[in-house]
Amino acid sequence: MKKEPFNINKIIEENLVVFAKIMKDRKQALQKDLAKGISDVSGDMDKITQVFVNLLSNAIKYSPEGGVISVKSVNLEKEVMVEVSDVGEGIAPQDLDKIFDKFTRVTAEKKEGTGLGLPIAKDIVTLHSGRMWVKSESGKGSQFYFTLPK
Repeated sequence: MKKEPFNINKIIEENLVVFAKIMKDRKQALQKDLAKGISDVSGDMDKITQVFVNLLSNAIKYSPEGGVISVKSVNLEKEVMVEVSDVGEGIAPQDLDKIFDKFTRVTAEKKEGTGLGLPIAKDIVTLHSGRMWVKSESGKGSQFYFTLPK
């Protein structure tokens, strides 16, 4: 894994541009709150881009037409945190501990996917000495978070 300093907000901004048309086609609104002067992190920029793209594409996929997707970055004392949230179907409490298991799909909806995106994303974050977790409520959406050390 290559390590280089990079700005997480740059990754977020570039990929929001890439996904803007898909969100527009689905009439989904974006709420963006990126920390000004956020600290650089060190890591494999391509791999962290993969993590963010996975979370954003899931938020788009599982949010209804006309839904709101929120993306936030926060400068914490020793780490940088990214939050991607949606107003989709949410995850049942009994399934929350399973979503980072390989080949696990917890939604009854027929959506494309292998069940590998979140486990791989969590592995990437862990390899960067970061953390990844989720908060969710059935019927109200999900908030996915990850941190990377400064």
